[in-house]
Amino acid sequence: MSIKKQFLLPDGKTSKHAAANALALQIDFGQGTINTYDVSKINKGVLVCLTLHGLSQKLGDAGAGKTVDEHIERADTVFEGLMEGRWIERAEGVTRSSLLAEAIAEVKPAKYKTVAEAVAMLAAIPDTDEGKKKRKSIESIPEVVKVLERKKAERAAERAKAAAAVKSDGKELAAL
Repeated sequence: MSIKKQFLLPDGKTSKHAAANALALQIDFGQGTINTYDVSKINKGVLVCLTLHGLSQKLGDAGAGKTVDEHIERADTVFEGLMEGRWIERAEGVTRSSLLAEAIAEVKPAKYKTVAEAVAMLAAIPDTDEGKKKRKSIESIPEVVKVLERKKAERAAERAKAAAAVKSDGKELAAL
């Protein structure tokens, strides 16, 4: 059995993707049965639980099939995108804005005296095809790439050092 999920919008139209203005989730169970689930009828405490569950799924999915370091980077990138108001983000080839801003501030200190200035510049790039091309071109500048890769390696080394410091009583290993 195949079900179809869609989101009901205020104008009565539907979307395959969740939208900030969506009113309800509609599920077509087949055989003529379509149920509508109105989120405004859900208790606020339960909405928090739903939000956290959805966040755990989205961040977990972000790194599916990746190494631990890649998963951490992807989860942080997705979370940063959510904080910036982006729900749907392409997983491959996206550099976190904060990391990219750090690199930009490092390679262009005369123009971007602080990371915050570089963040503001990146935030001003529109989320359009043209804006995505501009961001990709910034991400591919050799000097920026060099700093990005160094910073990623430094962060991975910090995580490895923290992991090495964790003491184990050997029970988990023995249980494998």
